Amino acid sequence: MKFLKSCPVILLAVLGLLLPGAVSSALAAEKTVVIGFTASRTGKLNVEGMRQINGLNLWVEQVNKAGGVKLPDGTQVKFVAKDYDDESKKERVQELYTKLISTDKADFLISPYSSGLADAAAVIAQQYNKIMITTGAASDSTYKKGYTLVYQAYTPASRYLTGALDLLGKLDPSAKKVAIVHEKDKFSTDVVNALKAYGETKGYQIALFEGYDSGTTDFAPFINKIPPGVDAIMGGGHFADTTTFAKQLYEKKVKTKMIALLVAPPEPKFAELGEACISVIGSSQWEPLAKY
Repeated sequence: MKFLKSCPVILLAVLGLLLPGAVSSALAAEKTVVIGFTASRTGKLNVEGMRQINGLNLWVEQVNKAGGVKLPDGTQVKFVAKDYDDESKKERVQELYTKLISTDKADFLISPYSSGLADAAAVIAQQYNKIMITTGAASDSTYKKGYTLVYQAYTPASRYLTGALDLLGKLDPSAKKVAIVHEKDKFSTDVVNALKAYGETKGYQIALFEGYDSGTTDFAPFINKIPPGVDAIMGGGHFADTTTFAKQLYEKKVKTKMIALLVAPPEPKFAELGEACISVIGSSQWEPLAKY
């Protein structure tokens, strides 16, 4: 649902590129814009993928019900969303984005969820000269490849957990030891590499820096490596693995001042962990009370 907060501003900018001087004000008309995307209805990213589908469809429903988006020339734009299930697989993404452009005639694209899948879709968007808004991908490396039509809505991955270190230092200036355990995928790796570098500049000792394969369900080998007395445990990856990691930290009674993990904590379903999720924090994208 995070996409809803930034969507109006981004969409107006995109429409300005798609429909320059669509009609004169005297001939103002209604136009339908097709938004094309894939999302993970199935596979390991299905929780995150369904949130993206629900958020975008809600936005389309609300905007169309309100009459659409009115452009400066008077054109009233309404939206239709066309999506396919990418099954959380990169190999499906490029095939389906090509279909969205060639067969479904999408006017512009929304990225799949996850940096790995979005990276695959970006190639097709650039190849077919289509604007793509990445609403579920944050890896910095995607935006360093020279793409000119890919626009990021999320916080860059390199900033996802640095704020947690700032918070730790503010709450406990004596805290110095941090353990980092993370999924070895594109997004999570970008996050923790930046976190480690930032922590070292702030004088933190990175007591453990360990990655696990995507799909891992047994975190005991990694938890057992966490040195006693660490002030914070940070990392994780996506919803399924991060949730399991948090649960097993609780079951093994790991004691630390802060646990800051990726993706899962802001998700309402994370609360199903019960006591295991208490005091586990995660990053948010937009805050209504922020003064900027």
